[in-house]
Amino acid sequence: MNRMLYLLVALMLLSCFPAVQAQNPPGQVDLECSPAAIPLDASPGTENGSMDVMCTITNPHSEDEEIHLSGSADSGLSLGFLEGTEFNVSAGESVMVNVTVGANAGIDNATYAVSVTARVFSVNNVPSPTNIEDTSNMAVHVSAYSSYTVSYDAPLTFTVFTNDASQSIGDAVKMEHNGNALEYFQLNLTALNDALAPHNLTTSAPVITVALGVSETGPTLFEIFVGQSSDGELNTSTWEALQNGSHRLTLSSTVAVESTAEDQPCHTCTSLIDVQVEIYAVESIVDAQVIGGVGEDPLPSVGVFATLAMISLAGIAVGRKHA
Repeated sequence: MNRMLYLLVALMLLSCFPAVQAQNPPGQVDLECSPAAIPLDASPGTENGSMDVMCTITNPHSEDEEIHLSGSADSGLSLGFLEGTEFNVSAGESVMVNVTVGANAGIDNATYAVSVTARVFSVNNVPSPTNIEDTSNMAVHVSAYSSYTVSYDAPLTFTVFTNDASQSIGDAVKMEHNGNALEYFQLNLTALNDALAPHNLTTSAPVITVALGVSETGPTLFEIFVGQSSDGELNTSTWEALQNGSHRLTLSSTVAVESTAEDQPCHTCTSLIDVQVEIYAVESIVDAQVIGGVGEDPLPSVGVFATLAMISLAGIAVGRKHA
C-alpha cells in the first residue's frame, strides 16, 4: 500500500516538471541613450544634418534575452538603425548600439522630440507573454539659418517733379525669404544716397524694416522714392535733355537688404545688389506721360494714370513696375 502511494506521488511530481519548465520567467531591460540633447543644422547641403546617438541596452535579468529596438520622432526628423533592431543580450550583459538622428532639410528652427524603445521579445528563446520595455527620450534642437535673395527689375526708375517737390513716382526692390526662422530685415540705401547727393537728391522709403516668418517666402517689396534734398535745389544741368523738355539722369549704385540676426549662419544669402538707376525730372504729371520723340524711350511709370486722383488729393504718385 505504501509503495503504491509513493508511486502515485512520484507520478504527480513528474507530471508537474514540463509545466514548470514551460513557464516564461519575466524579463527585464534597461535602455540609456546619450546625448539627451541633440543639436542639428537643417540648412540645405549641410554636413551637420544628422548625429549618431549611443544607446546602451542592458539585460539585468538572470536569463538570456532577445531585445528589439524601435523609435519615434516628430515630423521632419528621421531615425536610422544601421546596426539592426534585434539583439541577443546575455544575462547581466549590455550591448551598445548607434542610432542616427537626422533632420530634413529646411525644417523650422525649433526643439523636437525623439525616443528609442527597447522591448523584451523573448527570454531563453521563449516569447515574452507580457510587454516589458524601457524608453529613452531625447530633445533635438534645429538651429536657425538665414537664406534670402534680393533682386530688382532693371533699371530702377524714379520720377521727380520740378514744380512740386512733394510729388514723386517710385520703384522697388524685392526680396525672397527661404530661412527657417522668424527674421528681421532692413533696407539700406546709404550707397544710393551717396550717389544722389551731388544732384541734390535723396531717397525715402515707407517701410525700412520688415519681419518675415518661415512661411512668408515672398517676394516682399521694399518701395523706394527719390526726391529733392532739403539743403539744395534740384540741379539738372548735367542731365540728359529729352525732346519734351524733361531731363534724365542715369547712374549706377548699390542697394542692400540686410538681416538683423546676429551669429546666425547664412545659406545662399544675397543682400547687396548692383543697380542701374534712371531718374526723370519733369514739370508735371502730364509731362511724365509724353514721349519726347522718335528714338527716345517713353518714361517708365506703370500705374501713373491710375494714381492721378491720388496725386491731386495727396500730392504723391506711386509708380510700380512690380505686381
